[in-house]
Amino acid sequence: MERNIIVDITQSDKLIAIADALANKTRVNFLKLIMSGSYSINELAMLTKTPMSTTSFHLQILRKAGLIKIISNPHKRGNEKIVSHIATNIHFHLEQVELAKSNILTFHLPVGSFSAASVIAPCGIADKDGVTYEDDQPGVFFSHLRMRAELVWFTKGYVEYTVPTYSFKEKNISSVSFSLELCSECPNYREDWKSDITFWINGNEVCTYLSPGDFGGHRGKYTPSNWSESATQYGLLKFFKINEYGTFLDESMISFVTLDDLNLTGGEFFSFRIGIKDDAKHIGGVNIFGSHFGNYNQDIVLHIETKA
Repeated sequence: MERNIIVDITQSDKLIAIADALANKTRVNFLKLIMSGSYSINELAMLTKTPMSTTSFHLQILRKAGLIKIISNPHKRGNEKIVSHIATNIHFHLEQVELAKSNILTFHLPVGSFSAASVIAPCGIADKDGVTYEDDQPGVFFSHLRMRAELVWFTKGYVEYTVPTYSFKEKNISSVSFSLELCSECPNYREDWKSDITFWINGNEVCTYLSPGDFGGHRGKYTPSNWSESATQYGLLKFFKINEYGTFLDESMISFVTLDDLNLTGGEFFSFRIGIKDDAKHIGGVNIFGSHFGNYNQDIVLHIETKA
């Protein structure tokens, strides 16, 4: 019996997830085998001469795109997983259709409005008048003056923001997204200074972004004129989105964390954390820019999309 997947142009996240899943020869080869019958993950790895870890990675992408299902085999000992296809046809409707109704709640989080912090120097906070107190004093992150910050930087640790849930607690959330300007943190600046910057929501690790560098060389569009020209000037604006299919960075899937993993409405607020892990491959710190620093006139912007 034929089973169809139908995707229209308004379902951009699902469209992208399927396109990403099919834009890889290894995954297409897996799908060819799975369309002919059910296989265990181990069988697929052996048939394609692909390492188990690589096989599992590709199968998870196919699963998140809704193209296959992976279930446990109750008749086998151990943890054998059986893979089978979900649909025999995919139909893409690219004509414009009536948009589904949705509501988007927007939260603007000033970079200094974090409710918790644990940072390791070099670190600091600056506003439009310059550095708050002295550089490399983690204690300034607990000062009330942090609330007027336009730039926050540290080498390791984290800052954490809280978002109240009363405005969407009883609603059906379809996605959560956030955008912010950021870069690595190196003394002065260095444009090839890599850093693994990790994000958490409600204590759940969502994804890690590899920042390519700490940017300077010319003044940021909104960087105050009194800021040293030899220091960090601007960052890159990055956009993250989490929905039922996974986590996306600038429209490309970056992790398998979905909305179901986050428990956004389980309490009176949820937490949003930005940090550098102790065991990160690239411990290169982070700069987080506010609306009056860097190249973009915005603080951290958070969107909660709910179904009408």
